Amino acid sequence: MDTVTTTAPERVDILVLVQKILKIFFQIPADRLSRVANNLVTLLGHLACFVNASGTVVAVIYQFLIGIEDPYIIWETTIGVSDYLGFVYVSVCFRMKLNRLRKALRGIDVFLDYCDASVIRAAEAEVNFYTKCFVGYFLIGLFLNGLVPILGRHSCNERRVSDFYRKHDPCGMPVRNLYPFDATDPLVFAVVYAVEAFTCFLVCFGILGITMTLIGFLIHIIAQITNCKKHILQIFEDNDDPGHDEEKVRERMTFCINYHRTIISYTESVYAVFNLVLIIHISVTSLIFGVTLYLITKVETYADKSRYSLQLAGWIALLFITCYYGQRIITESVTIADAAYQSLWYNGPVSLQKNVKLMIMRGQRPLKLNVASIGVISLETFVGVMKTAYSFFALLITISD
Repeated sequence: MDTVTTTAPERVDILVLVQKILKIFFQIPADRLSRVANNLVTLLGHLACFVNASGTVVAVIYQFLIGIEDPYIIWETTIGVSDYLGFVYVSVCFRMKLNRLRKALRGIDVFLDYCDASVIRAAEAEVNFYTKCFVGYFLIGLFLNGLVPILGRHSCNERRVSDFYRKHDPCGMPVRNLYPFDATDPLVFAVVYAVEAFTCFLVCFGILGITMTLIGFLIHIIAQITNCKKHILQIFEDNDDPGHDEEKVRERMTFCINYHRTIISYTESVYAVFNLVLIIHISVTSLIFGVTLYLITKVETYADKSRYSLQLAGWIALLFITCYYGQRIITESVTIADAAYQSLWYNGPVSLQKNVKLMIMRGQRPLKLNVASIGVISLETFVGVMKTAYSFFALLITISD
């Protein structure tokens, strides 16, 4: 008697590299640690960041209490505090949606009923490419952000307004702070510097990992939309005689309708994870961009100008690629209607032409990534953020002059 062998359905993991980044920087639980251990490590990491950020806040408060002696402290710490608070907000919102995130990661398997695994793998390769590019850029940027202040300590000390700042806001730190102790002792300086460097890495790569998670999902959704359009164009292929092989045409139609519905449902589940997270992209980034651009024009050394330029370029690139793929989702989703119209629907059975009309009507409603009902992630949003950032920059220039 012949035995029937069955093979388990193929499973494709997505966002593998991005998930590694999220685990390293405490945004999702690490596999090798227990739940208690994950929570403890995450708490300690955020506690170290909070302690460091507190010194930055104190530096600003001190300026307003005594009268502004060093205005650059205010602007530099504004960037640091905004980055930190933005990271805390993004991290909390993201972790609140971890269950939905896991479902979205596993849910990619639903598309294996409609496409070959190579479609998903090709999209994953694109995600990995962008992730590696941003990781490399952020590593270089953070390295220079930590190295430049160290190399410029001598000239920095000459610009400090008093010995008080030289001791309690020591030169060489990646971010301006005000410590309640003398931080110039070599051992103390090394410890404080390590905490600041850790905070910079956690904030930057935490936001990078979360943002690349969204971008990765968008790339996979676009790949499925593109593949779905190919199937729609083939619904009435080789059916020159109306009514001929109607069953096959009906199967193709049903397949494409279910495929389209699955894409819509999956996209909505992904958007539910990030609708609150992306508020930062619309609200806070304009202020950060404007202040950073102001510092680039005002700092005296070219090393500091280069350091701030790298920061600004990195954040702008991350915002742009997010808005770019948000725009592509909008654009690609409405081309489903174009594909249905361009199919040889007039060669198909009259009973199925109504389904084509319904598909066209549904395809004309774009899939938009709404941000808590205050905006849509698109290229128009990117332009709006940059305009607002320039307005902040112009205001700061006017006030300083």
